Amino acid sequence: MVQSIKQTIWDDKLRVYKMYRKEFEVRINELEKERSKILRRKKNKKERQRALRKNTIDKMFIICTVIKQTFQHYKKLYYENDHYRQLKLLEIISESQN
Repeated sequence: MVQSIKQTIWDDKLRVYKMYRKEFEVRINELEKERSKILRRKKNKKERQRALRKNTIDKMFIICTVIKQTFQHYKKLYYENDHYRQLKLLEIISESQN
């Protein structure tokens, strides 16, 4: 199932991923601007590293959330299709037995 969902995501040219990512685009851009400001700082290397780490964690959290939403979207479609396939199969079997 996971492999077929991954393949569907790539075949779909990341359309759903991009749709979900648009919701977070403003926040991602803010994090990028903040990162460039942090990198320009000259003082206190420890604070700079902590700020960069926090920035990276926030960005990764957003990306993981988007990937999770995308996967759940395709998983739902996969199970719906599987459910209808199963119903159709049961219908065909019941017709053939009659």
